[in-house]
Amino acid sequence: MKKYKLQNFGTNAQGIIVTGNPVNQEPETVIVKLPFGEVEISRTSDGNYWVHVAKKKDELTNEYSGSLSKFRLDSRDPEEGIYLPEVKGEHLAVLVS
Repeated sequence: MKKYKLQNFGTNAQGIIVTGNPVNQEPETVIVKLPFGEVEISRTSDGNYWVHVAKKKDELTNEYSGSLSKFRLDSRDPEEGIYLPEVKGEHLAVLVS
């Protein structure tokens, strides 16, 4: 299985490039751990990607910490971008296809 290589994107950003090329044998899932949760990118069987944002769950208390407090949906037209209302939840998922 191919391993992802951390790359520099500009002077203050790093990341990986997920190509979606089945020949490369990339891992199906990439996880970024944050202090209060994680971001997971998972490839579906049909080549699309689910992007998950989740609050951190304490393994001992079974309680969640952090919050998913602001959601923004952007558009090419800046006047069409909107903030979504706060949602009480532990997980947000978006299908990118």
